[in-house]
Amino acid sequence: MKKIFSIFAVLATLTLVFTGCQGDEVNTDQYEGTSLASYGPNPVMRGGYLTFYGANLDKVVEAIFPEGVSSTDIEVIKSGNPSEIRVKVPDDGVVEGKVQLVTSDGKTLTTKSKLSYSEPIVLEDFSPKSAMPGDIITIEGDYMNLVTSVIFTDEVSVAVNEGATRYKLTVTVPANAVTGTLILSDGQTIPNLIYSTDELTIGDPTVSGLSVASAKAGEDAVITGEYLQMIETVTFTDGVTVDASEFTFNDDYTTLTVTIPAAAATGDVVCTSYAGKDFTAGTYTPVVPTNLSVSPEGAIKAGETVTISGENLDVVSSIDLNGASGISFTYNDDGTITFEMPAEAADGSATLSLSNGESVSVDYTVVHPSITAVTPTEIVAGASITITGTDLDLVDKVELNGTEATITNQSETEITATTGTSSTTGTVVVTAKNGDTSESSETITVSYDTSVIIETLPESVAAGASMTMTGSGFNWIESITIGDQKVISYSVREDGTYTFIVPAETSAGYQTIHLVLTTGEEIDWPVKVLVTAEYEEIVIWEGLTQTGSWGGNQDLAYGGYDWSTVAAGSTVRVYFTCNTSNPDGWWYLSLRHGDSWDHLPETIEYNPSQTDTYFDYVLTQEDIDDLIAHNGLVVQGYYIDITKISLIVQVAVTETTVWTGSEDSGEGCGTNIQIGDDNDLWINNNLTVGQSIRIYFTTTDEEGWQIQVFGGHWGSGLATVAPDGSNQFNQTNSPTALSDGYVSFAVTDDNISVLTEKSWWGGALYLQGNNVIFTKITIAG
Repeated sequence: MKKIFSIFAVLATLTLVFTGCQGDEVNTDQYEGTSLASYGPNPVMRGGYLTFYGANLDKVVEAIFPEGVSSTDIEVIKSGNPSEIRVKVPDDGVVEGKVQLVTSDGKTLTTKSKLSYSEPIVLEDFSPKSAMPGDIITIEGDYMNLVTSVIFTDEVSVAVNEGATRYKLTVTVPANAVTGTLILSDGQTIPNLIYSTDELTIGDPTVSGLSVASAKAGEDAVITGEYLQMIETVTFTDGVTVDASEFTFNDDYTTLTVTIPAAAATGDVVCTSYAGKDFTAGTYTPVVPTNLSVSPEGAIKAGETVTISGENLDVVSSIDLNGASGISFTYNDDGTITFEMPAEAADGSATLSLSNGESVSVDYTVVHPSITAVTPTEIVAGASITITGTDLDLVDKVELNGTEATITNQSETEITATTGTSSTTGTVVVTAKNGDTSESSETITVSYDTSVIIETLPESVAAGASMTMTGSGFNWIESITIGDQKVISYSVREDGTYTFIVPAETSAGYQTIHLVLTTGEEIDWPVKVLVTAEYEEIVIWEGLTQTGSWGGNQDLAYGGYDWSTVAAGSTVRVYFTCNTSNPDGWWYLSLRHGDSWDHLPETIEYNPSQTDTYFDYVLTQEDIDDLIAHNGLVVQGYYIDITKISLIVQVAVTETTVWTGSEDSGEGCGTNIQIGDDNDLWINNNLTVGQSIRIYFTTTDEEGWQIQVFGGHWGSGLATVAPDGSNQFNQTNSPTALSDGYVSFAVTDDNISVLTEKSWWGGALYLQGNNVIFTKITIAG
């Protein structure tokens, strides 16, 4: 039973001296937070109820009236602080005096004032014992004329009807009455409450039907039945609820009218009575748009006005297109919807959604840009090209063999674009904002206006391994950087040929070759080199060996290290400083074997500059056999201070398969293939920077196959992952792909966010291809 009157209103009167039927001041002694603040009414009717207010009164287990008369009929109305309890006053034996409340731990709280008694309101009987809202209940007893209201279960209070006598009153059953006892109240500040012994049984409403099986949101649904004023809520599917304050009824409550909410979806309509009982009125099916059509017919160009016709389009709340969501649209007086076709939209369906989650769709196509010719077909990198074709005003990006060119002039039929200084020979591809592409039939041959030309590079090279490149003008090269690692060790440095060690710290993946010339000019060569493996460094000696004049470190010779455990291809790295006490101003370092400090099969001699800090040499199997046969390694030097020697060895690459299947790209890169539903594909497999993603495939066209990689945003996040700095892999830039069975790209700081931050639509990786079948995606490293 909930409290009827506000505790706080009562507490606000504590400083008053109560008289008549008011609450009395009481003893405020406390025990462990239990206290008494107020009580009433005083006087009280014998057999009635006293209400006590205070803190933690839920601990009270007994009330002792004068002469030791006890009552344990205690009802906790509210626990804690503040708290409220009701105590039944015994019918017989009570006299005036103070009341004591006994807590469960044996402590006593005593009222400050004496309790006195009034002539009691006596509730003898009521009839009928079963009723419905609107029925009249007759209550008989004594002093009925003092009763001001009747409280039904759940604190539903109704004023007594006019005409009450000392022995009889009547009350009308309210719509929200539920089965339970009746309580008579005399309306005092702290009222006398007299409870009935018997319960009044309230019947149920009858719900017989729903007038509309299909309607629009905002229209009226009429529920039929009897005693419908007893319905507290009407609930549609997914918990969309309307309460009684929004109902309208007819005069005899046999119909209930409710406005259908916008969020109401297909499903049962359930009426719930004040007693908490559910009654199904019927099934509601929302009206959705039908007979949809799109104009203009055929391909629609970005910027054109699109009109969707059909029936019941006024219920549409949002429109999404393929590649563009949340389209701003207008509902027109003629019942159509219009909007402007956004540039980001690709071929697909327009999805019309309702507020209730229902949706319908209608297909459309968009205009695609097309290249008819490109001139000139032979250029120097950095020169302009002219592209002619149709609908070229839709183009957002121009690329020559994957390297973006800058658009300088653009119309519907022609584009002028300036190529990059790192552009390479290949075809021209134009891309619209929606990802549509068109590729030129011409191949543009690119030459370079530079003093250095690299003609050949290895297909791939391992970090820490030797690499050779050939070309012309190499005598102008001051230094080379692979990725972000500067090349330190050269074995051949001639005008047309360089052979050097790729720094072991170089990250796996396609890396830029950065050249610094003696003139100060810097060049990023447009063709990248694929670094295929990762290495770790193992320190095998550390200390200080000052070679002075032709001394050396012998700690890794004569049994000091087991060279049979070293694999061919491992790199010996010698860390050193050049001792400036050298009187000659030059330094020397050589790798030799233990027997007589003779040379290894290949003479290894190095003259460092004063600023050099380490020297690398890749061991062949012949070198290792020589070290095993001739007592290990000696590092000889001339005024070299050796501080550390390590082995840089290849780390075995592990692969984690994240997707398998069989997705046919078709021809012409016209099919978008989504790999994985979202970014969880990569996050759940712990994708990290430094790893690489391998895309396995088969092809029926060994010369003309192509794979294009896109992020979920169709932006530039993966635009440079191929060897030539584009997003397109083919036989020209990936000649080992067919034998490997895959193409791959490195996971970098720039592109990991594309794969691990979910797009606002779609997934995280899309593939297109020409004559390929995608079979597997793995994470390597």
